[in-house]
Amino acid sequence: MRIWAQEGIEVFVSAPTSGGFARHSHDEFVISANVCGVEQVRLDRRRFTLGTDELTLYNPGEVQSCKTSVNDDERWSCASIYLDPDVVSRRLGYDAEFHAPVVTAPQLRAQLLQIALAPTDASTPHRVEQLLYSVFGVAPLGRTETSLELERAEAWLFGAIAQDPVEPLRVADVAAHLGWTRETFTRRFTETTGTPPYAWHLQARLRKARRLLSEGRAPSEVTTAVGFVDQAHLHKHFQAVYATTPGQFRATHLGSEVYPENHAE
Repeated sequence: MRIWAQEGIEVFVSAPTSGGFARHSHDEFVISANVCGVEQVRLDRRRFTLGTDELTLYNPGEVQSCKTSVNDDERWSCASIYLDPDVVSRRLGYDAEFHAPVVTAPQLRAQLLQIALAPTDASTPHRVEQLLYSVFGVAPLGRTETSLELERAEAWLFGAIAQDPVEPLRVADVAAHLGWTRETFTRRFTETTGTPPYAWHLQARLRKARRLLSEGRAPSEVTTAVGFVDQAHLHKHFQAVYATTPGQFRATHLGSEVYPENHAE
């Protein structure tokens, strides 16, 4: 559920019903904190366990998933701030990324929860700015590190999605474009990103669906635009990774009633 938004910054509270999030990624930077319980995270090639003293720091495009556990009388949830990459670049003066996914900062976690869980008011923008200033001061931030080979592969994959998102990903075509064998491309891509090309392609499609829904496009239209066979499949994958349905996500961003969804198989 979106709590507050302003100029490339959004505050959300998420409470998945399935005991965690399936594999997914975001276009934005994400700063997050658990409200309660324990979270076992898989982020690209790394695995770690989080409690209630840490902030998690995710870069755009990083593939993550988690399993959660709480006491019998609790429901796991997290509070998050989403930052458009342009917002971060303007503030720092360069293209940056988090070089580590976790920082232990109980006071900053408490500030984030207070922003997300308390009613918003005229002081919310100032409190968000104060929190971001503090996080940037302690977070392991640095200039973006990437390989030319990965940039070429991602550019090709994004181009394929833009040109014909309905068409299935053909790994052999991407490998041939880069001058590699299919096996070499799959191995190098998986080693670098922590996820196989087909799974990465699915996440890119879901991120595109998220952008289109936030612009007001109807779920039925988005289903076709990102290449799902029907709304049921979009609904299933979208809810698994974002803990909300496409129609609910659209309505939250537009401040309107939930758009009718026909997601019956």
